[in-house]
Amino acid sequence: MRTRRAVFLLGLWTLLSVVAWAQDKGLGNVARETRGGKSVGNPCPPEKTCDRSQTLTPTLGGQVLEGEQQYRAEIQPLIEGSRFDSLDKAADRARSSKERVTGGTWKLYLLYEVVSQPMSGDSATDREWTERLGQLNRWVAARPQSITARVALAQAYLGYAWFARGGGYADTVSGSDWELFRARAGQASDALKEAQNLSAKCPQFHLVTLQVARAQSWPLDAMREVFERAFAFEPSYYHCYREFAYSLFPQWFGQEGDAEAFAEELARRIGGKEGAFVYFELASLIYCQCGTPPEHPTLSWPKIQEGFAVMEEKYGASMIKINRFAALAYLYKDRTVAKRALERVGENWEIAAWGKRSTFDQARAWAQPDPRVGGAAVPSAVPPVPAAPDPRVVQWQADMTAAQKAAFSRQFEQGEKLYGRALQEAERISPDPYTYYTLPATLQAFALFYAHQGKFPAAERLLRREIEVCEQRSGKRAFDTMNARRNLAMTYMMNRDYKSAEPIAREMVEIAEHNPPAGYDPLQPEWLDLLAEIYDAQQQFEKAQPLYERALALDEKLQGPDSITIPVRLDHLGALYRAEGAFDKAEPLFRRKLDLDELHDGKSSPAVLGALSQLVDLMKKMGRQQEAAQFQQRWDAIEKAQPHP
Repeated sequence: MRTRRAVFLLGLWTLLSVVAWAQDKGLGNVARETRGGKSVGNPCPPEKTCDRSQTLTPTLGGQVLEGEQQYRAEIQPLIEGSRFDSLDKAADRARSSKERVTGGTWKLYLLYEVVSQPMSGDSATDREWTERLGQLNRWVAARPQSITARVALAQAYLGYAWFARGGGYADTVSGSDWELFRARAGQASDALKEAQNLSAKCPQFHLVTLQVARAQSWPLDAMREVFERAFAFEPSYYHCYREFAYSLFPQWFGQEGDAEAFAEELARRIGGKEGAFVYFELASLIYCQCGTPPEHPTLSWPKIQEGFAVMEEKYGASMIKINRFAALAYLYKDRTVAKRALERVGENWEIAAWGKRSTFDQARAWAQPDPRVGGAAVPSAVPPVPAAPDPRVVQWQADMTAAQKAAFSRQFEQGEKLYGRALQEAERISPDPYTYYTLPATLQAFALFYAHQGKFPAAERLLRREIEVCEQRSGKRAFDTMNARRNLAMTYMMNRDYKSAEPIAREMVEIAEHNPPAGYDPLQPEWLDLLAEIYDAQQQFEKAQPLYERALALDEKLQGPDSITIPVRLDHLGALYRAEGAFDKAEPLFRRKLDLDELHDGKSSPAVLGALSQLVDLMKKMGRQQEAAQFQQRWDAIEKAQPHP
């Protein structure tokens, strides 16, 4: 039995449940809930970096520093392949070496960010969250002394809690969603308690504890104690200080000026160049990333400039941090510094620093006034982000959710009407950078809705538009663009239109092979496998075979010989050999697949049944009836033990 792409296609349909969690990545306004008379916001992540971050001066002591995306590309295959031993080694190395990427972000911080959430990020479904949590629980079970596994599990449970709560106002969150939020935050807390009992220690433990404390509304004194323990354990892990400073915002547990006072205190306590660097980091958090920047900021502008200079001297400057520095210069009305910083930014503006394009354009106009109009003044402070959620996005979310429900209940006429309305809304609101995700998400979900009904021309039009939108906004090789191409190729394959699918898949392979990050593209084996399958379906075995072989070899190299992707590669290549009559080549692949299926899924799993069935068929074709009977007996025993209705 060939698994082919049944599982992958099933995963595609989960995209029908796309609902944007905007503020989780700084893409929307900070939603607020009322607590004891205060306004308490859903977390505006203090340390979200951006996909377009660029290395400008990536050297440290003559050694080239990695960029953030390069390091993420190294870690992603490890978690996707459940290579727990390699993940622990990578985390141990990042902890002990205290290595950073360009801009000063700890590699350890990035590692946790990669492993503790689904790969699809904001577009993740409930199923993807539960799969990632299941994977992390397996990591804990396989390596019970791993501090990394337990802290990552706690961080994932907390992310899953915010996923349940959503981003709306408190009075829009249902009682059941509040219960889920509290229960999952409690699971995060439990995972941290287990981590605390291990002999190994980790600075990220304190950071996640601060996040749990905010979610569970701990007293500020208790949160201060966590900060002090974090400071004593690893004074240079500045990510913890950003977390605590965020809890001092007025929308959480502090008063006006508390976060600034903390920045001054911490810079004095740390002192020297590292203190200056932390001062810049806290200033960029307080004034650039969450909430409305004040018209008259109180932190020292000379100290902020010193901190940025220290960062660039020690770690280089990433594009996101140059953007933040430019936004701070604009806020402090320093036209000379702002002009220089904005020249370095060029067109590579970052939403996480400016909030929206119009603010960035105002800053550039102010820094370089048009002499024809005498340097007309523009507002010197960054305009505030509206406090209330954008009603257009709220309506879009409601229509997308209703369309999804109609699709799953097979009310196709109603679903088409709702998706059509959501698409019209997305077309209107998508130009705003805060809501850039709405248009591609709608196009994808609407297309898959049509494909599920066999309306392939309609699906094709929408998916081609999605590719255009993603490529224009993110670039040709970006993950969202490649994912859009994959969806189009898979839709053609569902319609058995392999001639149309082939050039799409071939282009994906060529893109992945051309200057990939970190020397390789972690998804390149998937694209090779996809192209091979297109040839295989047309019985062009001579074209499919080398592609299957390359996909298997590359996965073994990148993710290890026992990763969870290897059985799929073995299945595809083994089935091709069997179809060609090369039974002696197919046999070792199917036997190895059986071993890995037992390793990953247990000795009585459906995958094992499928592997046994393949071997029964193969042994019969090879005339080895006795061995076929032995595999059949194993299959019968497992099947008999299965619960049946």
